[in-house]
Amino acid sequence: MSYKVLKNGFVDENTLRETIQENIKTIIDKTNLNRAQFAAKTGIAPATLTSYLNPKESKIPPVAFLMNICLIDEVMQLWPELTVNDLVSPDFDTIPDTGGTAAKKSAYEGFIGAYDCYFFDQSKPVTERESLTSRDLRFGVIAVFDDDAKHKGGTSYEAMAKFFKLSEREDAVLLKNKVESCYGEIAQNISERNAKIRDCFNREPGAYKGSVNFSETHAFLSLTGKAFNDTAMMVFYVPQKRLDQSYVGGLGAVCSVTHGRNHMPAAQKIILSKSRLHCSDAVIAKHLSLSSASIELGSQAKLLTEICTKLFGSGTQLSFLDDSDKSAIVTGRLNQLVTDYIQNSIFSVGTVSLDEDMQVYNLIKKYS
Repeated sequence: MSYKVLKNGFVDENTLRETIQENIKTIIDKTNLNRAQFAAKTGIAPATLTSYLNPKESKIPPVAFLMNICLIDEVMQLWPELTVNDLVSPDFDTIPDTGGTAAKKSAYEGFIGAYDCYFFDQSKPVTERESLTSRDLRFGVIAVFDDDAKHKGGTSYEAMAKFFKLSEREDAVLLKNKVESCYGEIAQNISERNAKIRDCFNREPGAYKGSVNFSETHAFLSLTGKAFNDTAMMVFYVPQKRLDQSYVGGLGAVCSVTHGRNHMPAAQKIILSKSRLHCSDAVIAKHLSLSSASIELGSQAKLLTEICTKLFGSGTQLSFLDDSDKSAIVTGRLNQLVTDYIQNSIFSVGTVSLDEDMQVYNLIKKYS
């Protein structure tokens, strides 16, 4: 089957639109999502989805909508390699992987590779002005690889890392080159490849090792370093099928703890990139700054004062409430204020938004 081509050599838009509509209807049916659920997962209204699937509609759905279809969890589980090209193709394979295992495995394997990483030194206080510059930018090399014991019934993922100061940037470049060569030279021998990767890091003082685990949406890198007796947990989005159908890196969050009375837990952002970024340190640093909480404490305090006035002020009409009831209302409002602050100020560094991740993806594509 092929597209109908007009005399002027262009593809017939009606045929293309009908092809896209049929492919989308098939996907909705196979995922067992209703149209309202499918619309929500692609970020559009149900009525908009209905118009896209209407045989009488003359417009082809926008590319952004088609890309979002490829990123739906239920779709990725059934079609791990689905792209916009598939959605517009009359040869789209409508038979999904019903087990879902291949989809997850494919997504996870996209994370395998050697990465440059960029982050800030959190061992000393940082002003907001400094965080927007390249001050104390640090570098690292992280390798992610699957195990060599797949016959045991499952695949686990290992990670090793080494981090460098700004003055040691060239050392980071040399290590990345060594590790990267391990993936290319002996790709067919997993056991030998892994041994060579481990050897690269074991020769480095202060190397880290750990594991990688996955949820439906995130990859979790857990690393431990014996030299400094510290532990770090990094959180990245599970590799998504982007425009080039490959994972080149992205933005994540890292929470680390170093033992010792002079050290404290630290949280910050970190960039992974499979290719070296050929841009200024200031450009990289811009994506690593943490935004502060968006809670307006002044307006919240004013609201709390108004509540107290209504409850305890003279001439109040709330005589049916005793003092314990009034105190419970104030306490509840105060607790909500604290909860809002924690969620906006602290939990926000536990992960990053998809928009932030995509900004770093574009940065990598531009400067690699």
